[in-house]
Amino acid sequence: MPYITKVSRNSKYNTNRARSGATPLLRGETENTIEGFNLDAPTGYTLAITLNTKADGTGTDYNLTSPTVVTAGSKLSFTMPATAKDGYLTVSMTKDGTSIKSLNNLNKDSADYNKENTANVSSTDYWTDTRYVRVWQSNADDYFAGSTLPIYPSMAMGSGGTLYASWSNYSKSDVYYAAITSQTATQVYHGYDPPEETAISVAGANKVNVFYSANYHGGNSFNWTSNSTSAGGLYAYDSNAPAIDCSRQDNNAFRFELFYHNQQLQQFKNLNIKRVDTANDGLIHVAYYDTVTNSIHYSEIAGDYNPSESFNMYYNNTVYTGYDYADYHEISWINIDGGKDSEDDNYPTRLTPTTTSHRVGQGWNATYYDCADFETYTTDDGSERYVIKFDNNNYSLGTDQFEDTARTEATGESLSLALTKSNYPVIVYYDADNGVLKLARALSTTPKGSATTWKVQDVLSSDDNNYGTMVDYIACDIDSSGYLHIVFQNTKGELCYIKSTNTSADGSTKYTFGQSVVVADSATNIDLTVKGTVPYISYLGRINSFDGMNIAFWDSTLDLDCNGTAEGGWETMTAALSQKVSNVKSCIEAHPTPASAEWEAAVGFTPGDLYRVAYYVGNGSGH
Repeated sequence: MPYITKVSRNSKYNTNRARSGATPLLRGETENTIEGFNLDAPTGYTLAITLNTKADGTGTDYNLTSPTVVTAGSKLSFTMPATAKDGYLTVSMTKDGTSIKSLNNLNKDSADYNKENTANVSSTDYWTDTRYVRVWQSNADDYFAGSTLPIYPSMAMGSGGTLYASWSNYSKSDVYYAAITSQTATQVYHGYDPPEETAISVAGANKVNVFYSANYHGGNSFNWTSNSTSAGGLYAYDSNAPAIDCSRQDNNAFRFELFYHNQQLQQFKNLNIKRVDTANDGLIHVAYYDTVTNSIHYSEIAGDYNPSESFNMYYNNTVYTGYDYADYHEISWINIDGGKDSEDDNYPTRLTPTTTSHRVGQGWNATYYDCADFETYTTDDGSERYVIKFDNNNYSLGTDQFEDTARTEATGESLSLALTKSNYPVIVYYDADNGVLKLARALSTTPKGSATTWKVQDVLSSDDNNYGTMVDYIACDIDSSGYLHIVFQNTKGELCYIKSTNTSADGSTKYTFGQSVVVADSATNIDLTVKGTVPYISYLGRINSFDGMNIAFWDSTLDLDCNGTAEGGWETMTAALSQKVSNVKSCIEAHPTPASAEWEAAVGFTPGDLYRVAYYVGNGSGH
């Protein structure tokens, strides 16, 4: 009777067993091995290795091609089929219609002699001799077209399951996005200086917005102005956004907070963007971290906002005509928490530049022009004043907006933005001064216009094991039932998860939480998505390695205590990749219909050459 003691991926790669004991393997890969005893077929018997979707072998079979004897009786090699899905691995020997099959998937997992855990190694606690395989796909052509040498890549998914990605390219000073199904990438920004971070959002099937740091400046003190030809800031691409002059070319973009206020490039980090719907006036929500004031900022704008309007400018006794307010516009923001400066409170004093009549020429030949008046702000050397067109005033949250907590002087850099089922924004972030994980709930679907349209609360209770711990790599999402899911890295570097015990569709109800749990021992660059009510998490465990990418998800079919009843549990596993993972944020999406898509979850990563996708194929029905 055959018995399997070990299943291993091709020895070129270091891919660990999953928390459940399953082995991740890659479609189409050769030289995977099985070790055990009684693995050689007697004379007249046919040797086969199969994956079956059911432990008893009554489900769908996937034959593992090229079973080859490596060591007589104790070691076989095989190739994973290109169509394989998750299943139970079996070695069988068949003669005249009668099969002898390995016992591993049929014996009693609860028996001590069938357990394979190692004392004091928590990752092995649930290992038994059951031989289950988790199947991955990562082909050479699974990448986003045009994503050569991607910097700050980001990935999102349309409602139909099509993946999209955005990225910067330093060598070309460009920002791009592409669908995984596209043959080319779409350029959304080109400038003189290389852009930095990007974040992408897809509303509906294919409505794309890209939020990015247009990291440029003209090089002189007088270039620190709102003029788009002189200095940049945070821009959001939208196909309907006004074309703004960025010196090198016009780019369709909404201009959020700009660099000229604090005269610092790379001022903003950890960009987040969400769009409500595909309508032209659909709201675009953004959130980000300000490194100057150590604070969390939020803003929003309607997709049909258009500040374009011709105006004249009067300067040094000369009238200049043909200017466009689009090149001088800046979308207002709210300072949620952290430090603040004078421009975060009731700023500016007027939203639209005033106009003043100026005369050119003398007597009957004189011409009068309405010219935009300059704002009162000047450059350090006093050489220039400038026009700025705001859509609203800026605000910072006051003490009344904080529930059982207080405003801090400094937040951490990490934050995450989500929308409730009713499209109310929620921002989760870290209070660095007090060591507290917080969230801000919007009380309106358009909460930018007033400082009273937010409430801020703590997430972790004082008796939580992670209360007071340093927090980083925050990600959040809201499920189809309205519950808020949050993941983060704690002081020990562990991957932690917490879920709300109630819902707050319109922000009026304070979220309540149970206790946070540790999902994995080590995690960085964390991302989270929720399919229905099932959370999927991606994270990096190692850098510049084949086993660097990992995922975790809640698997309701797991029977971890081996009592015959599936109580469900966290599955964590290494992605079976054939390329190394570099140190960029992981991204994960879960397909809405995995049966038709042939994949359950997808992770975005880069070895450095291209922005690639690896697919967890799953069992064909999701978890």
